[in-house]
This record gives sequence, structure tokens and C-alpha cells, in this order.
Amino acid sequence: MTVLPPTIGNLANLTSLILHNNRLTSSPLEIGKLTCLEYLRIYANELTGLPSEIVNLANLEKLDISGNLITVVPPKIKAMIGRSGRVNVVENTVRD
Repeated sequence: MTVLPPTIGNLANLTSLILHNNRLTSSPLEIGKLTCLEYLRIYANELTGLPSEIVNLANLEKLDISGNLITVVPPKIKAMIGRSGRVNVVENTVRD
């Protein structure tokens, strides 16, 4: 799988989404509609960026985007980094 379908946003009660090692290249904006999501682990893919809508996930306890091709983390997501270890961006080529 290289792309998540926009219909992922219809899973409003989803609390955990684990999509590692899938060769994902992008994530749809609709991922921001998963407001019950607590764990989002999309590590070891081929993501080059993230939609800023991820900040809408108020219940998110853990975001693991390690092992991707991400070079820029949107400012709002960057603000989440460091809050109780909520965001893992290691093994990317993130520039300041």
C-alpha cells in the first residue's frame, strides 16, 4: 500500500492506527478527522511529509513517524514534539 484512502476519515471511533512497513508515500488530510485516535504509528514507510491536520487529533498520545523520508515537520506538529515524548521523528532527514 502506498497511499491511504481519504475514506480513512470515516473511522471516527478509531483509537489506534498502526501502518508500518507499507511504503506509504503520503497521508490524506482526512486523517485529521480521526479525533478519537490515541496512537498513530506510521513508521518505516516512504512519507515525505505530513498533513498539518494531524494537530486536530486532540486525544493523540503517541505519533511515531520514524524511519520515513520526512524533511520538514509542519510548525504545529513540531510544537507537539517534546510533550511527554508524543512524537518520534528519528531516522528522517528533518531540517530545522
